[in-house]
This record gives sequence, structure tokens and C-alpha cells, in this order.
Amino acid sequence: MDNSKFLNYLSNQFSGIDNHFVWDLLDNLIKYAFWAYGGSKGAAKRFLQGIIPEVEPEEYDGFLPDIMTANQRPEGREFVSLFDDSDKTEALIGEVRELLRDLPDGKVADADTVLADLVDECDYEVSGIAQDIFYIWERSTDKASVESMFGALTGCEFSEYLDRCRKVMQEQKQEKIEQVETEAVETCPWCEGENVLPGWNTAKQGFVAKCNHCGREIFLCDECRHAEDNPFENCDWERKEHDGIIEGRCFRGVTRNPAESGSE
Repeated sequence: MDNSKFLNYLSNQFSGIDNHFVWDLLDNLIKYAFWAYGGSKGAAKRFLQGIIPEVEPEEYDGFLPDIMTANQRPEGREFVSLFDDSDKTEALIGEVRELLRDLPDGKVADADTVLADLVDECDYEVSGIAQDIFYIWERSTDKASVESMFGALTGCEFSEYLDRCRKVMQEQKQEKIEQVETEAVETCPWCEGENVLPGWNTAKQGFVAKCNHCGREIFLCDECRHAEDNPFENCDWERKEHDGIIEGRCFRGVTRNPAESGSE
């Protein structure tokens, strides 16, 4: 029997599918699936589901015997299949496990030591390995298994690794911000001299400085108005005079200068 029943089923169940496929092309893809993967129903279904995601795996089951009979794999013809690789890998795992069980006492070379050698040989300084791991996790349909393998290889939970990455990079980002050389510029209200303060860091040094010309304390008002924590450029500065001292007060701090020096 040919693929006509399955194609009719697709046409009836998914009315818009012919907007994406030419029926002859779809017919050939189905034939290829069981021609190349004939011997493994699961592999053929996975291949087809990658092309026609609207169809659930169990929906193929009612048509599989007829489709597979109609599309037999030619004898003597070998196909390289990504889906068949899982079966080969499973067989290899079984063989390695059996060898582990039968390994003579005293032998130190086993699956763990081979893995350890591979890890030691890996160049983890190569940029992009973390991105590769993220991509594998994102593309996987079994994310828990990917995380379990990561934990087995590193001794660290995947979520803990991501948290460490975030903290380390945030710290480096903050250090870089702090290392950026800034320049504060302020005119002294006492002597009207312009002050250029290279490398001034308000986070560490505050908003009060000494005038380079007269030595009096001044506020770095321009730095305050443009600070990230003052988006609305708030200013609550006020002047107070007592005991021969003029104080300038605001939420950034206090300046103190002799009253006879003038006014701020």
C-alpha cells in the first residue's frame, strides 16, 4: 500500500498544511523517511515530526505498517543517519559497562580515567564554550538530563554555575565602571575660580571638595545633578551661619567655611 491514506489524513486534519507543502514533495519525504530509516519506527517518526511538527508521534502509529511496507529500504544500501546514532551510542554504552564489570583488579585505566584525561586535555580558555553549553541546553528537549551531565562533569549544579557567572561578571562590570576615569568640574562660589578634578570618584570621595585656588570647601553640584541616583536633579541646599562658620548643607553632605570669607 502507498502513502495515500496518510496524506489524506494530513489533508483532512490540517487544512492549512498544503500552504506549506507541495503534496508530491511531502509524499517523497515520507518515502525517504522509511527508505532511509526503515528498521527503526522511532527514528522514522522523529524524522517526520521534525518536518511536520503538527503531527504527534502517536498519530503515525495507525499508518506505520502500511507506510513501512510500501517504502522498504533497499537491501545492501547503507544510510548514515543522525537518528540511528542514538542506537549505536546506546550499544557502545552497554559494551563499555560490560568491560567495566570485567576489568581485571588493579587496572587503573577505566571510563573515569579516560574521561578525566579528556577533561584535562580540553582548552577551557577557548572563547565560546559557555555559549555552546547554553545553546545545547536551549535546544534540548530534556533539559534536566543536560543539567545532570553538567553536574556530573563539573561537580557543580548548572543553576549554581549560572549564578556564579552572573556574580563574577557583575563584579567585573562594577570594577570597570569604577576604573573609568572621570573629571569633575566646578566653579568655586567663594573665589569664582574654576576647579578641574581629574579622576574624581563621587562614590568613594563624595560630593565635597576643596577649591584648588582658595582652599575653601565647595560642593560638586554639577556632579550631583548628573548622578545616576538623582535622575530629577533634586537639590535641597541651604545655608546656615553660626559661631563664625558658614555651613552649606544638602543631602550630599556639609561644607564649612569661615564667615569672613564671604558667602557661598
